Amino acid sequence: NKLAPTATKKADAALKALGAGIASHEQALAAHVKDTPHGVEIRQFVRALKPAERASVLRQAIERGDATTVGALLGSPAPYLTGLDLSPEMHAAYLNQWNSKREPVKAKQLALMKFCAAKLEQAGSTFIASTEALTGVKHSTVVKLRQQRQKFRTVVGAALPSA
Repeated sequence: NKLAPTATKKADAALKALGAGIASHEQALAAHVKDTPHGVEIRQFVRALKPAERASVLRQAIERGDATTVGALLGSPAPYLTGLDLSPEMHAAYLNQWNSKREPVKAKQLALMKFCAAKLEQAGSTFIASTEALTGVKHSTVVKLRQQRQKFRTVVGAALPSA
């Protein structure tokens, strides 16, 4: 029971660190791409295709690692110029696919960090439930009592004369 505060603090610190890493990697994998010098011609070509073929061109370009085509279609100054009817969510999903293809290590690290965060949260919930079952006291009550004890120590410590 004396180790519980230390364990929960360490788990919270680990979750905070994982959260920061996850946010950083998600931001990197959502990075925008730049239009390419041949972007106008590529967009004209794609816009002339049937709607179903337009999305296929983008998917194939991502699979092939074709930065020129992906840049022209996802880095367009105005999305409607491509002829692709992409919602902001779809645009973001394609960007994520492209950036994950370009940076597979970062994509794998992100997946691992998300997995670890989920497992740590699950273990923390199990730990709290087990502690409550063993002590018969809810975790929220223990936290409140610890906070009150800390406030009391602060007040008493401030009232004592220093030597």
